[in-house]
Amino acid sequence: MRLIFFLILGCCCALKAPAQITLVKNINPILNQYGRIVKLGNHAYFGSMEGAIQGLYKTDGTSIGTLRVTDPNINIFVKEPTSSGTFIGWSGPKLGGSGEYPWVSNGIMASSVGFNNFVQTLFPFNGEIFYAGHTFDEGFELWKINAASTAEMVKSLPGVGVNNTLTPSKFVAHTDGFLYFLAWANNAPCALWRTNGTTAGTIKVKDIPNMTQLLSAGSNLFLFGPNGSGNHKLWVSDGTSAGTVVIKDFNPSDYPTSSNYYTFNNKLFFTLDDQINGSELWVSDGTTLGTQIVENLNPGGASSLATPLGHEAGNLYVAANNGSIGPALYKISANPTSLISGIPQYSFTLVKDLNTVSDATSYFDKGIAFQGKFYFSAGSGDGNTELCRTDGTNTGTELLGGSYPKNYCVLNNKLLFANYNPTNFDFELYKYEDPTFVPCANSSVLHGIASDILFEANTSMESIQTIPSLTGYTIYKAPAIILNPGFNTEAGAKFLTVTAGCN
Repeated sequence: MRLIFFLILGCCCALKAPAQITLVKNINPILNQYGRIVKLGNHAYFGSMEGAIQGLYKTDGTSIGTLRVTDPNINIFVKEPTSSGTFIGWSGPKLGGSGEYPWVSNGIMASSVGFNNFVQTLFPFNGEIFYAGHTFDEGFELWKINAASTAEMVKSLPGVGVNNTLTPSKFVAHTDGFLYFLAWANNAPCALWRTNGTTAGTIKVKDIPNMTQLLSAGSNLFLFGPNGSGNHKLWVSDGTSAGTVVIKDFNPSDYPTSSNYYTFNNKLFFTLDDQINGSELWVSDGTTLGTQIVENLNPGGASSLATPLGHEAGNLYVAANNGSIGPALYKISANPTSLISGIPQYSFTLVKDLNTVSDATSYFDKGIAFQGKFYFSAGSGDGNTELCRTDGTNTGTELLGGSYPKNYCVLNNKLLFANYNPTNFDFELYKYEDPTFVPCANSSVLHGIASDILFEANTSMESIQTIPSLTGYTIYKAPAIILNPGFNTEAGAKFLTVTAGCN
């Protein structure tokens, strides 16, 4: 695998900018509901409706460059659009049929592939798209849309018929180069599986009853779920049966609930109510001692309901309520505040209380890193939810406007998202462009050959991804990249450097 990445060696001082939120294109005056927006090359792709006809669209961030890809005369619902790196895959109804089928598009034309009755949980891995596919003969099994844009079954449990169904879900790509997932077989417990994309390379790691979550952080796989008596346990796995073990039983006598899982700095952060400290933010480094409450932000048994929103550079941003100022924006630094018995200790830092109108209610939604800042959705207390951004400081945290923004996607120097249009009473495609952003002038530029693509990354790369061959290459900007353990570069991998001191 070749990883091609680049470093930006400096940044300008943060500047407050006027909002530059504009409508990209009004595709449909009514009833538009956007799902996720995904990127392939220099375009972003999404499902939408024009008139009464649904279909796949692509955009370069301009009105004239926002076009329907699928046939304008055929109604094709687009569910779970996913980019493999060389094509877009999604699930939708087959023409003249029922159920959901796999579809693909190269950005020019689209077609259904395979013969599944149902398709769900699409996930990109090694230039292909994996999913849970169903047929009446086999039931649910592990399927994929391969590099040739053909649907094929990867693995069927031994035996014949729907009584030997696999039902994969919760896909994660891990640093050891495998794709892991949870699966349920009829008359068998939930199990952890892994695959390299081949039938022979798809194996069961271990039976683990009742698992509900699977995540990858650093060198650890984390699994979460209740045991037979109801209480939740946290497991870690190194990809082997012997190395899949319980590290924490949160409350053996009760039924704590957990949610809001997020991986950051090789660690797992999550919200959990242990029936003692209320619903607070926890962190795990994959060890029992290193699985601990971050901070009881709302003291005693009250709950802060701390929810990770996402990260940019070395900061994890969290929405939480400390019990006095209501829901507000906090951050947690990747660098621990102290060590106790060698275990890193973290704490919350208040960034800003965006809602000065009411302490009782506020709204935050997950965001995305863009041009060295973190963008997210939040309410100021006036009943509307706006696009916000922060550089990690109080003065550098501001509301930019918009209305109920969601489904963010970074396309070159544009932040695309679905935004509510109060005039038409619908969601449409909008973009934000920072007028203060100045692209770097390249110096000592090294780039790959024409079949390579420079990989877009956040500051912390926490899972292996294969960089597919594409015609031409695209430069994506990001802060300085840190390679976490488990990453390697092949001989011939190139670096791109840019002038220090620019964004």
